[in-house]
Amino acid sequence: MLELMEQSFAGGSIVDIIFGFMAIEVFAMIAYHRITGQGLNSYEILGLMIPGIFLLLALRAALATAPWPIIAGWLFAALIAHLGDVLLRLKGRPYHLPREIRGNDRTARSSGR
Repeated sequence: MLELMEQSFAGGSIVDIIFGFMAIEVFAMIAYHRITGQGLNSYEILGLMIPGIFLLLALRAALATAPWPIIAGWLFAALIAHLGDVLLRLKGRPYHLPREIRGNDRTARSSGR
């Protein structure tokens, strides 16, 4: 059993296993949102997941002893994706929702909703 775990980490296949769990998580969150109307929408889920995906790709590259510029590139991509997600959240804008769906934000805030 320990040998299998060692091989998974040494070859980077552990990252594939984690990607599988992430895919299950994404599908579960999307299904929850569609069924209940609560939780994160698809764009918000992507905003959360993309930086993590890039970090995992950096991990896979490091485990496979890739050249440092490849690892640095994935890390930089994760940083950019994370900063984009944070900036959208700080602006308080709902993720890419058409005005008809999200309503008039000022009216909702001023009425205390």
